[in-house]
Amino acid sequence: MSLSRIADYCFELALSSAGAPSGTERFSVFGQAVHPITGIPISGISWKTRMVVDDKEISPVSIKMHEDAFVEFVFDAPALEGIREPMKSITVEAVGRRGDFEQESSINLWLNQWFSAKFQSDKPIYQPGQTMHMRAVILDANGKAAPNEKIILRIEDQNNERVHYSQMVSSKFGIVQDEWTISSSAAIGDYSIKLTREGSDNYGIAYHHVRISRYELPSFRVDAKADQRAYLLGEQPRVTVSGTYLFGKPVPKGKVKIVRVYDPEWNFEKAQI
Repeated sequence: MSLSRIADYCFELALSSAGAPSGTERFSVFGQAVHPITGIPISGISWKTRMVVDDKEISPVSIKMHEDAFVEFVFDAPALEGIREPMKSITVEAVGRRGDFEQESSINLWLNQWFSAKFQSDKPIYQPGQTMHMRAVILDANGKAAPNEKIILRIEDQNNERVHYSQMVSSKFGIVQDEWTISSSAAIGDYSIKLTREGSDNYGIAYHHVRISRYELPSFRVDAKADQRAYLLGEQPRVTVSGTYLFGKPVPKGKVKIVRVYDPEWNFEKAQI
């Protein structure tokens, strides 16, 4: 007689989860008992399960039976007050019993506690001496506005030197806002902005970049004008290029650079304007 006939009461347990639990939402872990040789699902299993977080045991909210002997364990995501790590390890353990035969199985999951933020500044480029206005919406792991969150904002220059630091608390709508008056002697270059939750300096919830530069207005304007709006095959376009100072006087003896759009190689041609 085959082993599958002799030991038809034996079974193995398998646990799985569709994605990682997130924030405070409920999540499910699925289990199934199958014969170790034939792989046929086995019903009539008595189940016990628990979630373990930091040696604390949490029972499921409900246990649902589905077709093909699938069982669904529904848990409430554990409350992790004071926990600032973006991911927290949790374990779900299950015990299946049929008659006097018992099997155990477990699955390790990561609870997503990762906050995020939608950050914006009033413009991307600033001059020394101007004031930068910043605003962000703080979102929890479920993507909802996070009120009363202590947020830290840091601005660093291109040498990673901190030039601005601010501590804020999000409103009931998850909003934080700040402003920074840029020093008139601020170095020209790119500046990085980072938002973190207080006590979570290892990871940022938002990053942003701005540039500090001095605006240099052009001293003259260049215009190109074709002799007609459209051409037939074989016709020779004639384009007049002119340069004019901002106060209206033509630019004498200017040099023109011409490049083809679909073949961007410079072809230097000197011309008197």
